[in-house]
Amino acid sequence: MPRRLFFPIWNRNKAVIASLAIGLLLAVMLLLVLGWWSNASVGAARRTLFWAAIVIALALGGLLLAAGRGFFAVLPMGFAAWRFLQGTGLGNGYGRHHGDASQNDNDSDRKAPCGAQMTRQEALEILGLRDGADEDEIRAAYRRMIAKAHPDHGGSDWLAAKVNEAKRVLLDI
Repeated sequence: MPRRLFFPIWNRNKAVIASLAIGLLLAVMLLLVLGWWSNASVGAARRTLFWAAIVIALALGGLLLAAGRGFFAVLPMGFAAWRFLQGTGLGNGYGRHHGDASQNDNDSDRKAPCGAQMTRQEALEILGLRDGADEDEIRAAYRRMIAKAHPDHGGSDWLAAKVNEAKRVLLDI
């Protein structure tokens, strides 16, 4: 006579119960990761995503190698190597993270640090103008942009403040 467990459903549906347990565990882990993610700084989140992409690509490559699919393992492992080299500044992605060599080294072209005064180049970009715009063009562009960005017309306070600051910078008010 076969030995019966207290929970007879376990004998019939081991795979289903195991799948549910793994799913529950993954859901709890996802909730913990999302809780961390919502409170993480941008820098910490970028570093985490960077390393997660490398680890996942290496794991996938390792699984493909273990399964005897060495040719297909080259792609994820190559991706991991490319991301690693790009992040360390040794690969072709160096310029994207540390300023393109094609950019001018003029101080007016650089972005101002957070909380600093807006540069002339940023002000021109915000108002959609080119360098050398006269006062009438600046005022017309300001009126056009503030009409779109004003909080009373569906815009935001922050965007309206940026448009006002761009006008102030360009007109030296």
